[in-house]
Amino acid sequence: NDFTEATGSYDRPNRQLTNRFENTFLTNRIGSTWQTRRLKYNYSVGFDVQQSGLETRNQTRDTSFTRQYTSFLPNVLFTYTFAKSRSFRFTYRTRINAPSVSQLQPVTDNTNPLNVRLGNPNLRPEFGHTATLFYNNFQAATSRSLFASLTGNLTEHKIVNATTINRVGAQTTQPINVEGNNSVGGFVAIARPVLFRSFKANVNAKTNAAYDRGQSFLNGRANKSDSWQLSQSVSLNADFNEKFEFSFGGAISYQTAVYSRQPTQNTEFLNPSVTADVYWQLPFRLMVSSDVAYQSYAGRSAGLNQSFTLWNAAISRQLFKNRQGEIKLLVYDLLNQNRSVVRNVTDTYVEEVQSRVLNRYFMVSFVYNLRNFTGNAPQMRVPGMGNGERRNGGQRQNGGGGQGRGRQRF
Repeated sequence: NDFTEATGSYDRPNRQLTNRFENTFLTNRIGSTWQTRRLKYNYSVGFDVQQSGLETRNQTRDTSFTRQYTSFLPNVLFTYTFAKSRSFRFTYRTRINAPSVSQLQPVTDNTNPLNVRLGNPNLRPEFGHTATLFYNNFQAATSRSLFASLTGNLTEHKIVNATTINRVGAQTTQPINVEGNNSVGGFVAIARPVLFRSFKANVNAKTNAAYDRGQSFLNGRANKSDSWQLSQSVSLNADFNEKFEFSFGGAISYQTAVYSRQPTQNTEFLNPSVTADVYWQLPFRLMVSSDVAYQSYAGRSAGLNQSFTLWNAAISRQLFKNRQGEIKLLVYDLLNQNRSVVRNVTDTYVEEVQSRVLNRYFMVSFVYNLRNFTGNAPQMRVPGMGNGERRNGGQRQNGGGGQGRGRQRF
């Protein structure tokens, strides 16, 4: 509604910016799958046919239209088992993504005059292909593991934004369908046990890599974007005895984005981080735990480069005969530095989002566990986690195997 001077209120409908719009996307799908199982391998091959109907009705302008799409959706799964703890898997899937109501409705949204948005009723649904290779080798006896994965994505009729920028910097954005958007990414994770004189530890390392090719349109010309991301993390988890444990790790990630039509938006980030935590069981059923995380964000202008340290600490005591109760005092963010920073690389720009978060606070909690075990509480082994166990009346869980440790965090 627009403002009316006679009444002093917003009661005059704006016909150009008002719209009642209804969108229905109905799909009917039929298919079959052939599956074969053998001693060492199994596979399945499927083929579906999907009939999609897109019906839109503009009640304000009393117009409507209907479109029909027929899609053929194949899928493949192949698994080969080399041994009980070692296997390989390949999957291929296809999918249909329908455009949203806001992308379809033909009405101007000028809520932000510097970023006007238009719908596009001629949008087609996206057609996506995803292929994944996965290999795993986990040896429970030695707590050694190796996991590797590679995934590729290709999207036909990808819905992207076409942006027009005028002389004063205001832009108008409308979604369109384009071809040539794809991505590929993978990781390798390794875990190995390490024996020292008085304690044993696990070393875990993980490498991630990803590449993304996107395409949008800027002032009527194609704007291609290439984004690379590479990260490496290493951690050490150690148990001195049943009462003292610690872990220490570090990671570094590198990301770059290059735009064909907006070279001034080209950027690169380098973000290191370090984490550490400790658990110590004291006499008189007391337990002390603490974790520290340091995070740095670099690669932007001087005002946006920042770093912070998040330090949490807690002391707790188990209560009652069977240790079913626990009272805990927690101090969150001891240094009062907690922040929330998220960096997003899109087809046309790089965005950094900072949100206000809760900083330092103190909390006292009481937990009582309801159990009905006869005799002594048994140890609960976690499958695939090596020598992991549940201790101290169910208050703490550790895993010393190749998958690292699971710890009840704050």
